[in-house]
Amino acid sequence: MKPRSALVPTQPRPAPDLDAALTLVIGEYERFMAAAAPAEEDGDAKAFIARHNAARAALVHLDQLLKVARLLNPDQPRDTGAAAILAEARQALALTHSAEEETEADESKQDE
Repeated sequence: MKPRSALVPTQPRPAPDLDAALTLVIGEYERFMAAAAPAEEDGDAKAFIARHNAARAALVHLDQLLKVARLLNPDQPRDTGAAAILAEARQALALTHSAEEETEADESKQDE
């Protein structure tokens, strides 16, 4: 087993390009949401929930990137598009959260 000091890099890593990461995550999220839902998802509640959970994960990633970017560079303005996407998604999730709970409740009743 290597001593712990050997695991620490000898040179500091360059700072991540947070603007590039934000752009990438926003682009991937927009492509994901613009894509038509697969035909096999039609009527399949589990596939529907999985798709929405994937979108939610992307938004959480975006939110975390924005927080890190603000912590590292509090004076630098950030992409307002990212903030707008998050605000809109949070509003939509609040509306669909109760619908997901109803779907899960219906599925558990069917399993009984």
